[in-house]
Amino acid sequence: MGHPTFRRLTAAAWLGLATSQIAQAQFNFTLVTPNVTASAGHTVTFQALLTNDTGAPLFLNGDLGLIDPPLTLDDLPFQTTFLLSDPLMPLEPDGLPHAFDLFTVELPADPSAYVGFPSTFNGSFTLYGGALDTDQDELGSQDFSITVDAVPEPSSLIALGFLSLGCIRRARGGRR
Repeated sequence: MGHPTFRRLTAAAWLGLATSQIAQAQFNFTLVTPNVTASAGHTVTFQALLTNDTGAPLFLNGDLGLIDPPLTLDDLPFQTTFLLSDPLMPLEPDGLPHAFDLFTVELPADPSAYVGFPSTFNGSFTLYGGALDTDQDELGSQDFSITVDAVPEPSSLIALGFLSLGCIRRARGGRR
């Protein structure tokens, strides 16, 4: 049958190989463009590459999206794709990256909303799920940032308004 030490070493080698294969099976979550620049009043859509290499279908059952104020995050794209589909759509274990729109961030149009804030806003987006459509294990999290193009100070907008008003009055006065 073989020497007992040899059998133990063979069993240990097989166990090590099986463990390394399990350790390599994973879920990858990467934002396509995690750092963007946008203008006030715009909405930014964040797309992610999701890869399931776990060997089994993976359900994405929840999320948590956070962003610095005054920006607002909307996870409707994630909900529509993964939570509102009937039946629920798992991510297949094909090991290929699949692109999905996950969330949007709205930048306020009003320049006064940015007073007292830095020009770069930070956020994070976390995905939850698992092998069952009820699992809530944390699968992955990504940080992102949005830098807002130069937002005019409210005082300079007021000055610009008065300057425009003066030009309009001057133009009207010249016609009389």
